[in-house]
Amino acid sequence: MLCCSALGNFPSAHANMLSDSARDAHEPIATAYRLADQSLLWSRDGVALPAAASALALLSASETHGLPSSRYEVTHIQQHGKRLNDPASAVVFDRLLTQGLWDYAQHMTQGVAAVGPHAMRPNRSTGKKSRDSYQAKALSTSLIRGMVHAIKRNRIENFMRALSPTAKPYLQLQAALARYRAYQARGGWPTLPNGRKLELGVTHPAVLDLRRRLEMTDNLRPSSIYPQRFDNSLLAAVMRFQVRHGLKADGIVGGETRHALNESVDRKIERLALNLDRWRQLPRNLPRNRVMVNIPEYQLRLYQEHEQTLTMRVVVGSKDNPTPVIHGRLDHLVFNPYWYPTKRITRREILPSVQRDPSYLVRTGMEVLQDRKPIDASNIAWNDFTSASLPYRFRQLPGPKNSLGEVKFIFPNKHAVYMHDTPIRSQFSHDARAYSHGCIRLEQPKALASAILGWERGWNEADIAKKMVGNRPKYTKFKETLDIYLVYLTANVSNDDVFFYTDIYAHDRTPEYLLAHRLEPLAPSTQPDFASVSSPPAN
Repeated sequence: MLCCSALGNFPSAHANMLSDSARDAHEPIATAYRLADQSLLWSRDGVALPAAASALALLSASETHGLPSSRYEVTHIQQHGKRLNDPASAVVFDRLLTQGLWDYAQHMTQGVAAVGPHAMRPNRSTGKKSRDSYQAKALSTSLIRGMVHAIKRNRIENFMRALSPTAKPYLQLQAALARYRAYQARGGWPTLPNGRKLELGVTHPAVLDLRRRLEMTDNLRPSSIYPQRFDNSLLAAVMRFQVRHGLKADGIVGGETRHALNESVDRKIERLALNLDRWRQLPRNLPRNRVMVNIPEYQLRLYQEHEQTLTMRVVVGSKDNPTPVIHGRLDHLVFNPYWYPTKRITRREILPSVQRDPSYLVRTGMEVLQDRKPIDASNIAWNDFTSASLPYRFRQLPGPKNSLGEVKFIFPNKHAVYMHDTPIRSQFSHDARAYSHGCIRLEQPKALASAILGWERGWNEADIAKKMVGNRPKYTKFKETLDIYLVYLTANVSNDDVFFYTDIYAHDRTPEYLLAHRLEPLAPSTQPDFASVSSPPAN
């Protein structure tokens, strides 16, 4: 509790106001006043200190980061700031401004959800606070000390500048947000009416609306000749728009493209703000060697010494089996892996398949396990079992039929997801690639193995090929773990083009997601369960 000296020279009748206002404060706010020797932080004798103006200016400018200033009670702070001669208003002004700046600092360092790689969260395996929990508490203490130091020395701007993300993708998203707010100020864009497909050669009044829409965002030049005719310049603009929205770039305005074109500028702004927050939940300094998979983009990128050295298409989890947003560390890979179906896949897919067709096991290269050992399945009466009573597990042998292909990459996590090869190569030609049970299927798994092991061990493609010889699993542990981030960015910027990706898991569709979103902490560094999988059988 704050003592009566917090009111400086105010009358003693009001001496407990600041104490009362802070009685239910979060620990960081109480800590701030303890560090300030129980004094008002933002005013003296009814006059605001210079630091208060700096803090209010920063909170008012939070919109540039996609954070509404109303979240920080800016209007209320300003109202009480006009009545600092009144002790009660001075106390409220102080408390609100301290809380607002602290919230803003938290949001800038960890995102609105105040979670992330440094989140304070129980270690579920032990029931005790994990190392990350103590790191989070230390980070919070350090942050509040830095804030009080900055307030006392009127260095608020320097303090917040040090906390703001400086990664190029973040700054590009900020610029995109400003651009789309300018579109909003101009009234947005026209909505295309439902109707026939619009394509090259068509003349139709809706083409004029299409032109006006793409003139705003896709560098289409106005046409004074036949503006209602779908010409080659409009074709190029439509294809550009489709590429930017992860759609098939065929130049035809059908249902999907029309839907994307009609997404309002307000909604685009919300999505840009959401994705700025997702970037704030990532570390300020990403590891120089890392793998990043952007789930809605269906894309993997490998960075070595901060340089992008490899990119490839991926297949991610379906809507019913979403790939989680996690930060992990690649620990090892397995050549010629077994595939152990999960209990869910066994119950829902494999047992019904065996009951319908006993030859299913032979055709798919499956073994039946009892007490982790293969048994003869020829005399098992499969129809005697239900999904609840089945006493067996299944294991798919390495080979061309194996659902994991020739190699899988392990990063221990509670979701039992990993990256792997797949025999279903046709999926990579699709624009939308959400088909798996949660794991990441790789378009070029050998290239990823070669890039990592070549950089780490000097291996070449011939060395990789030798490891793949035979029909037994071969484990290769990485000398140094490689950070991997499975992220969910539905908006990004490349070469000044703003890309929007389909929100495949509906994470963008409710404002509550901004608060509910979680970036899972690192899993404990334990030996992985090689039997844990989360990928469907080949079919």
